[in-house]
Amino acid sequence: MRKRILTLSLTFTLLFCAKSMAQLDLENIIQGDEPAETQDTAVQIENAKADEAADKTQETDTDSAKIAPEDTVDDSIVLPEDEKSDEATKASADTAEIVLPEDEPNDTEIPEDNSAKASQTTDTDTSGDAESNIPTDEDNFMVQYFNDVDAAVAEDAANQAARDAATDLIRDEPTMVAIPEEQMRLLKISEKRRQQREEKRQQEIEEQKRIEAEMQAQKEAEEKAKAEAQATDEEARAAKDPKVIAARKTEAEKQKKEQMVSGHKKAPFGLYWGLTKEQSEELGFEFKPATLENYQNVFALVNPKQQQKQFEPIFVIFGERDHLHTVYAEGVFAKDTPQAEKVLRMYDRYYAALKKKYGNEKEYFKPNKHEETVEAPAAVKQTADTTKVELKSKTVTVEHPRGNDNFLKELQEEKASLYAVFGNKSIKVTLSVEVNEEGQSRIVLDYENLEMLQSDNKDTLNDLINDL
Repeated sequence: MRKRILTLSLTFTLLFCAKSMAQLDLENIIQGDEPAETQDTAVQIENAKADEAADKTQETDTDSAKIAPEDTVDDSIVLPEDEKSDEATKASADTAEIVLPEDEPNDTEIPEDNSAKASQTTDTDTSGDAESNIPTDEDNFMVQYFNDVDAAVAEDAANQAARDAATDLIRDEPTMVAIPEEQMRLLKISEKRRQQREEKRQQEIEEQKRIEAEMQAQKEAEEKAKAEAQATDEEARAAKDPKVIAARKTEAEKQKKEQMVSGHKKAPFGLYWGLTKEQSEELGFEFKPATLENYQNVFALVNPKQQQKQFEPIFVIFGERDHLHTVYAEGVFAKDTPQAEKVLRMYDRYYAALKKKYGNEKEYFKPNKHEETVEAPAAVKQTADTTKVELKSKTVTVEHPRGNDNFLKELQEEKASLYAVFGNKSIKVTLSVEVNEEGQSRIVLDYENLEMLQSDNKDTLNDLINDL
């Protein structure tokens, strides 16, 4: 379509120039301004200028056809205004034959080479041969278009082949393979894009985690604030409840007692070794003043924690440093048999219990003794008829066994005694039997904390030395 428009434009231009030159020649002849030879020379010069103007016009039209799309081409053709090229144009129009192409390319640009060849053919072809004006493969712009399409398809196929080769190399085990430079370039581009996508995805994941962490922290803070507010309300209500107040007071006292006795070993009857009288009273014990020979800071325990009826009174000795170090428990006197069966039975029961708890038992029994005169064979005389034994009197000492028929009286008169000692490096326990003037018997327990006694005695000695 563009070639046809160009051809028509050129035809109209040539016809218009020829008409103008004819009118100019006629006027010159009528006026007689120049001789005939001068006119011929002028005509040749004008023809040369017309040819040059025609070439320029054709190049201008060709460039315009390249720039303007098909659907924007203006049907109006601008003709050159040079009046001096009329005669040259007329001469060219008389000798040139206009041939229109039979094939019309559609919807693409006209190659510059084809336009130039079409113009050259129009200007120089004088034979009128139609075969020289038929467009060839090089003149047809569709050939160039399809060539470009084929090249683009080939390039895409090459790129896809490079990507496929790179994918196969990544999936397969490493081998010594020479990768083409183009495939390597595409592989690097693909890897870079993958890394960028991975970094972006990782950033999104981290951002999501950060948002979730902030939301979780905010939720925990709200729950904590809510719990604190609820606890404050419950505390305010509990502070007015008598039952809660009493329970808290009891719990506080319990904790205080536990803290007080922490690090102190248990003593008999619920007491604790090493506590002061005041601390023991805070634990709930009650004392009343008492006297015990050779001891200081002595009190009688009124309410032992262990319920028992065998011992009365129970003496507790805090010593000069006011630390409990001795517990002396005297049993209750009771009637007994002459053999002291009741007290011996109680003694044996406590003996077994103390042996099991403290060990290292050692019993001390001092029996009652008396002397008797007995006759024993001193010599034997033998004759032929008889054997005569001579006797001689002598005195022997006889020990009375434990639990004999007169054992209770022997204990009362202190002619006999019975006691045992138990203990370890920290505690010493003495179990003994006593009988009063009325013939009643009882057992006595004497607990001593050796560590506290040594510490108390050492402090007392140091004080004495300092006073000197």
